[in-house]
Amino acid sequence: MAAPLELRNSPSGKIFPALGPFLIGGVFGFGALQGVASGADGGHVLWIALLAAACLGLGAFIARG
Repeated sequence: MAAPLELRNSPSGKIFPALGPFLIGGVFGFGALQGVASGADGGHVLWIALLAAACLGLGAFIARG
């Protein structure tokens, strides 16, 4: 019986774990844009935008491997 084929550095093994942070970062980014459009306080929008950037950066770090 042949040994199973193992793909250690497959692209799907790196992309799937990164989908969560990308999705969360997108949600926070959309919230920051909605805050800017509605005229919310700049400090709160800044924190949401920084949180979105951090989530997107985490997703890129995970995807990079």
